[in-house]
Amino acid sequence: MTIDLLVIYTNRLDECRDFYAGLGLDFVPERHGNGPAHYAATLADGTVLELYPATRRPETGYLRLGLTGDSPRTLTDPDGRTVVLTAPERSPMTTTRETVRRILGDTAQTDVRVYPGGDVSVSITIGDDFAVVDGKDATGWGWSLNPASHEAFTGHARTAEDIEEALQGVRAEIAPNNS
Repeated sequence: MTIDLLVIYTNRLDECRDFYAGLGLDFVPERHGNGPAHYAATLADGTVLELYPATRRPETGYLRLGLTGDSPRTLTDPDGRTVVLTAPERSPMTTTRETVRRILGDTAQTDVRVYPGGDVSVSITIGDDFAVVDGKDATGWGWSLNPASHEAFTGHARTAEDIEEALQGVRAEIAPNNS
């Protein structure tokens, strides 16, 4: 079961619209048949949030509304309802894939593995080249280009402080081979 509609009745319709629009919601005016004019916004997951004037129904009382936003904070809407914004947690796997794509481009085929201790291992194929980048920001990163199968667990000859530096190193070594 999912929530697909949330309606808030308010005596401060325009103030509430401005408050929620300030959080990034894009409201459009609506009116269904002979019903009252109101505002509706569709959230990223498809849920519709509607703001109705509290004329035919009483004002929505206490409500704690949780939304995912760009930065975590707790606010109060014009009617005194608590609105809790949480920032989406980004997984190391998603962040690593985005970083690889940004530095090495869309043609890089990647396999990202995240281990329970937070270590990340990235296998990258670009053209005829293969690179392995391992590590985590707390301890540093290492990489190897075209390692032979017998070198799999002998460590990396090249190191970097962060994954971006390691991927820049991979790019510098792979680019001449794939021009």
